[in-house]
Amino acid sequence: MAFLTLLLQAPASSGIMQLVFPVAIGLVLYFFMIRPQQRKTADAKAFRESLVKGTRVVTIGACTACW
Repeated sequence: MAFLTLLLQAPASSGIMQLVFPVAIGLVLYFFMIRPQQRKTADAKAFRESLVKGTRVVTIGACTACW
């Protein structure tokens, strides 16, 4: 109950601060999660396109195959 009383007595924050926090969270998500995944996907696509017949490939499970 004491927390609720303190919360109700807190001053109202300005409108700009209510906008800054979600934008900051969005930027963090973009630069730490979305962008690295896009780069990893692009690298994997470039690797797949660079494979030619006869290329030796070793999988994660250490299986060796000729592509």
